Amino acid sequence: MAAAYDMFCEKGFPATTVEDICGHAGFTRGAFYSNFSTTDELFLELWDERADRIIDGARVLVGLLATHSDPFGLAQAALIDIELVEPGWFVLNTEFFLHALRHPEVAEQLTRHRTRLREELGAVMTALLLAEQRQLPSTVDLDLFTRMIIAAHEGVQHQSLVPGHELEPGQLQLAMITLLVNACPRIETDEI
Repeated sequence: MAAAYDMFCEKGFPATTVEDICGHAGFTRGAFYSNFSTTDELFLELWDERADRIIDGARVLVGLLATHSDPFGLAQAALIDIELVEPGWFVLNTEFFLHALRHPEVAEQLTRHRTRLREELGAVMTALLLAEQRQLPSTVDLDLFTRMIIAAHEGVQHQSLVPGHELEPGQLQLAMITLLVNACPRIETDEI
C-alpha cells in the first residue's frame, strides 16, 4: 500500500502500473494479485484508509464540540488540518476522480466510498450546528449542506495549491466555512 501511494504520487495514477508498484514494494505480481484485482481496487483501499482517519478524527471532534468553549473555532482548525496534512493526496485523489469519470464502473465504486464518508461528516455538521445553536436553512438538508462543505474544501484546495496564489494555509477554507455556517440561521431560544 505504501509503495502504491509512493508510485501513484511519483508517476500519477493513470501512468502507474502493477509492475511499478511491485518493483517499488519488492513484491511479485502474484503477491499483488493475491490482494487486489486492479490498481483501482488498491487505490480505493488507500482512499478508505484516509477516509477512516478523517472519520476517526470527526468522531473525536463530535465528542468535543458540545463542551468546547469555541466549537466553531475547533471545527475550523480540524478542517484546516486536513488540508495541511497531505496536499499530495489531494492531487492523487483528483486524478482518481477524473479516472472514475471516464470509467462508470469505477465511478460507481467511488460513489459508495464517498457516500460513507459524507454520512459520517454529516454527523459532525449536525453537532457543529447544534453547538453553535444554528439550524440548516429550510431549503438545505443535511446531505446537501455536507456536500457544500466538502465542495468548498475541495475547491479551496484547488485555489490554494496552485503556485502563485499567495494565500496563508487555511485562509480561504476559514472564509468558506465561516460563510457557510453563518448562512445557517440561529435557533430561536424557544426551539432549543
